[in-house]
Amino acid sequence: MSNAVSSLSLLGRFLIALIFVRAGINKLGSIAATSATMGSHGIPYPDLLVWGAVVVEIGGGLLLILGLFTRWAALALFFYTLALALIFHAYWTATGAAVRTESAGIWP
Repeated sequence: MSNAVSSLSLLGRFLIALIFVRAGINKLGSIAATSATMGSHGIPYPDLLVWGAVVVEIGGGLLLILGLFTRWAALALFFYTLALALIFHAYWTATGAAVRTESAGIWP
């Protein structure tokens, strides 16, 4: 691998990891609100699982930044993100005006 490709891979890994680390830190500042949101979406034991979300986001992000167990960390973050997309962003259930505003790029 050339130095340019290696440098771009490192930068990309850092920027993606930064998204997760910042999200985890933001959750630390609003544990109760995050837990309430999780509970309103039907997630069982939200008061306990919110800490799991923080650990996955901060821990996985830091592992990516440090270059430790990168494939395992990336895989864990992939499945975490997939689960969030299916649970919290169920756009296929939207009806009426919500469909029109979302498809037009207008978010409520």
